[in-house]
Amino acid sequence: FVESIVLLLLQVTRNMSSAIKLDAVAQAHIQAYWEYKNIVGDTDGGKLLSETEYAQRKARALEEQKNRVYVSWLNEDGLECRAVGPSSKCFCGHKFRDHD
Repeated sequence: FVESIVLLLLQVTRNMSSAIKLDAVAQAHIQAYWEYKNIVGDTDGGKLLSETEYAQRKARALEEQKNRVYVSWLNEDGLECRAVGPSSKCFCGHKFRDHD
């Protein structure tokens, strides 16, 4: 199922002028996929975590969200702020979620 969602997203990305409509169930599956990918990343080694392991990882991620880091810089147009999270790149080039 995940593979079919990824293929669908790739097709939509290639042709952004197309609109697709998804029912609530499909939307929930896509949301669950992105949430899992954002929280776990590639640290699962390609094997899905059990529900218990994922619940623990999700709880830890929610707790860590309370202490978000914000980076600010001044560009030509003014002040920009950005939250640093699991998908942000570390100085070493890896995403923060890949550091466990």
